[in-house]
Amino acid sequence: MTAATNKPRYRVPSVPVDAYVRLDEFADTDIAEYLRSRGYSVSGGPNIGFKAAEEPFNLLDVEALNHIETLAVCGQRAQAVHEALSLIGKAIGRPLQ
Repeated sequence: MTAATNKPRYRVPSVPVDAYVRLDEFADTDIAEYLRSRGYSVSGGPNIGFKAAEEPFNLLDVEALNHIETLAVCGQRAQAVHEALSLIGKAIGRPLQ
């Protein structure tokens, strides 16, 4: 056998593809639906007439909620209530205490 007979008879063709996508090409509802399908929590809607926050705040921050639960389970209910009200106050933009 020669080296030429060990050569494969064909090669699978491949074509490199570059795609450039801008998020403004999609509707907000489509983006929200896609994120939900990937397991993300999406809330809110378009901020018509409102200035968007510099950094989005997620009320359902798992670490913060776990901290509040730990305080409550350990008998520190007053501190748990204080932390929960503080968390909600940040979400709505004004203190509740």
